[in-house]
Amino acid sequence: MDVAGAKVLEIRLRAGFLPGTVIEVDQAGPRSGVAPGDVGAVVDIAETGVVVDWDSGVRSVIDPKAVTYHAVRRSAL
Repeated sequence: MDVAGAKVLEIRLRAGFLPGTVIEVDQAGPRSGVAPGDVGAVVDIAETGVVVDWDSGVRSVIDPKAVTYHAVRRSAL
C-alpha cells in the first residue's frame, strides 16, 4: 500500500462510517466550517477527510480529528 492509500485507510477508520451515512455534528472547531447540529450525508472518504453533503446545500470536507459527530436516522416522510 502506498502512502496515499494508507492515509485514506486511516481516515476511513477514524471516520467510523461509510458513504451514505447521515451524520450530525456534535462539536467542531471554529475553523472547521461546520457547527453543532449541522446534518449531512457522507459522500466519500478522501485523503483530505470525510466528504459530506450538508442539508444546507454545501459540500465540504471535515477532519474527523477536529470534528466529532454521530450517525442519525432520518424519519420517513
